[in-house]
Amino acid sequence: MNDADNTKRAFATTRSLTLVDALAERLGARLQPSERPRYAVSAGLFTPGPGVRVICPGQVPIFGDFRDRLIVLEGDRNHPELVEKAAKDIYSERHGRLPRLGSASSEDALTWSFLQTLTRLGPPGWVTRMIQAGLDRAGNAATTAPEGEASLALWRRHRPPASYPGREGATEFDAVVTLPGDLVTIEAKADSGFSTRTTHDPNRHQLLRTIDVGAHLAAGLGRTCWPLVLVPSDRTEEIERVRSLVRSPDTLIAALPHRAPAELRDIVRRVGVATWEDLLDIAGEARRVLRSSARGWASVRFGSLTRHVQCPTK
Repeated sequence: MNDADNTKRAFATTRSLTLVDALAERLGARLQPSERPRYAVSAGLFTPGPGVRVICPGQVPIFGDFRDRLIVLEGDRNHPELVEKAAKDIYSERHGRLPRLGSASSEDALTWSFLQTLTRLGPPGWVTRMIQAGLDRAGNAATTAPEGEASLALWRRHRPPASYPGREGATEFDAVVTLPGDLVTIEAKADSGFSTRTTHDPNRHQLLRTIDVGAHLAAGLGRTCWPLVLVPSDRTEEIERVRSLVRSPDTLIAALPHRAPAELRDIVRRVGVATWEDLLDIAGEARRVLRSSARGWASVRFGSLTRHVQCPTK
C-alpha cells in the first residue's frame, strides 16, 4: 500500500470531491470550519489539509479518515446511518480495511454531503424543487412535485415485491425521502452508470429494479412513489435512459409483467432525473461547478501546491 506523505502534495481531483467542495464553498459562512471537508480543490487537483492522511492503494486516493472528505455538520459525526455505513462497507485488507466512504470517488460520500447537509441547511421546499427539476428534465413537466415537510433516510435496504418471479436480494436505495403521503426513492450517480443486470437476472436493469422495489415500498406505507435519479449534468446517457422510459412506458410494462400496466403508466408520470448542479442551484450556487478555475485561497489555506501525486496504475 502506498501511504502518501501529503506535505505540499496534490492529487488529481474527482467529480465527487469537486462537487462536495463546490457545495461547501457555496454554503460559505453557514458552515463552521470543523464542518467543512478537509481538502482544497484548485485547477483539477485536490490538496489534503494539514494532518489529513491520504493513501493510494490503487488508482483512486482514499482518505484515512472518511470524514475528512465529507461535509459533516455539528452533531452528525456519529450519526447512526453514517457510522453504520462506514462500518459495513469497507475495503479489503489490501486497502487497510478502510471505509469506502473515504474514496475520492465515493458516490455515497457525495450523497451524504449533499442530502444530509441540505436537509439541515437547505432552503424551505428544497426537496420539492429538486423533484420538480427532475420531473422537468425527464419530460414530466406536466406533473407537479409534492410538497410538505420532508425526512431523509440513507442507504436503507428493501426486498423486492413477493410478486416478482425471479431471485433477488435486497435493493439498497441511496436515499429515501418521506413527505406527507409521498415517498421519493433516490438513485445517486457520479461517474458510474446504471447496472444492467443482477446476479440472477441478466435483464434486471437497475433503473427498472429501483422503480419496482420503490413502488412496493411506497404502497406498503400507504404513500405515492416518486422515483428520482440524481446524476451530474453531463451524464447524458443516464439522463436519456430516464427520458426514454418516460417517452415509452411500454418498456417498463414489458420489464415488470408482475405489475398492472395502469399502475406502471401512472408511476412513469412521476419519474424524474435531477442533477447535482440542480442542488447547487437550490443551495444558491451561481456558477457552474465543473468550470475550470483556480482559486487563490487554496494556497493561503493549505500551502503552495508543489507536487502533483498520481496514484499508481495497476
